[in-house]
Amino acid sequence: MNKNITIETERLILRQWNMNDIDDMVEGLNNINVTKWLAGAPFPYTAEDAKYFIQNTIDKDLYNFAEIVPVSSMTGDNTNRLIEVIRKYLTDTVKYFPDEEVTSEPIEKRLTEIVREKVLLLTDDEVPHSVHCVLTDINEENNIVNVYVDIIVDRESLKKIIIGKKGLMLKEIGMKARKDMEVLLGRQVYLELYVRVLKKWRDKEKYLNELGFNEY
Repeated sequence: MNKNITIETERLILRQWNMNDIDDMVEGLNNINVTKWLAGAPFPYTAEDAKYFIQNTIDKDLYNFAEIVPVSSMTGDNTNRLIEVIRKYLTDTVKYFPDEEVTSEPIEKRLTEIVREKVLLLTDDEVPHSVHCVLTDINEENNIVNVYVDIIVDRESLKKIIIGKKGLMLKEIGMKARKDMEVLLGRQVYLELYVRVLKKWRDKEKYLNELGFNEY
């Protein structure tokens, strides 16, 4: 496959990095609003960091793409073409799941993702996507499903954002998540949320195991 392929739109250009990009990389990756979304990028970011990254990616077949299909999630442009391309490579005709089954994820995982979704939606860009949610307990009593979820962040500042002034943000997250859970479960739900700070949890095997990432 051609390594020098470039995809260009009115808003962006997608191509492989080269040594002429070093200054732009240093400028961009020293912006805290950029680096907070990246896991493992050094800060401050130097020209040597950029050069090392480019040298270790340039002229290498990182991915052996069969086809490249640019799409837009905002406008839906080219999504029909994407579906056509995907279907062409799905040669297996076995039906693994019934039509009414929309996911293979267990219900426990879906409950935590509901909470995570509300955190990200309600806090806008203040909380990075590295926020994680863990189901600590679920039980049923008197026809009410009791759900307990921990929201995991790696900084105290993020904990304060999620809790909000006088706990109002956490309360809103819980209210919206509980409503979705009741639709999913078809029963009344009592939801209790707790925000935990685990510094650098993504870099420590102990925490990754504790949070269930060893299951993937």
